[in-house]
Amino acid sequence: MLTIAWNYGGRDEIVQAVRTIISEGVSAEKVDEKLISSHLFTGDIPEPDLIIRTSGEMRTSNFLMWQSAYSEWVFY
Repeated sequence: MLTIAWNYGGRDEIVQAVRTIISEGVSAEKVDEKLISSHLFTGDIPEPDLIIRTSGEMRTSNFLMWQSAYSEWVFY
């Protein structure tokens, strides 16, 4: 699957997920990785195996912060 993201920020995505969980009245004891993942903007797509950064920059730049924890990164 190929996913392209424009005007996306990983920090904002996590904040919005937490806000939604809180607004749903979920107790702190029930919050886990699976719940947070399901509330992310990308909750309905699999986590990436490979992320390619084509700008020549050697940084992640707030991109898929949660989802890329176990991804391979290629910078060129």
